[in-house]
Amino acid sequence: MKKSAQKNSSWLWWLNFHISVKGGDYYGPKYLEVYGYPVREEPAKLMKSETAAAKLWAYSEKLTHLKFDVTK
Repeated sequence: MKKSAQKNSSWLWWLNFHISVKGGDYYGPKYLEVYGYPVREEPAKLMKSETAAAKLWAYSEKLTHLKFDVTK
């Protein structure tokens, strides 16, 4: 069953303006991570891996033929 664009985008408004949401948190749908209102989730280990992030970043630069100088 399709949902309206308004209903699908309402969670984006919630995530942007709700006072309990903190930058860097990971949110996903409540029910089976498929549908429902967003809830805070614990990211998978791979999502928190700096090694994996560096590999993905390097691969993205290679594919786009662009180099981004990003420092912490």
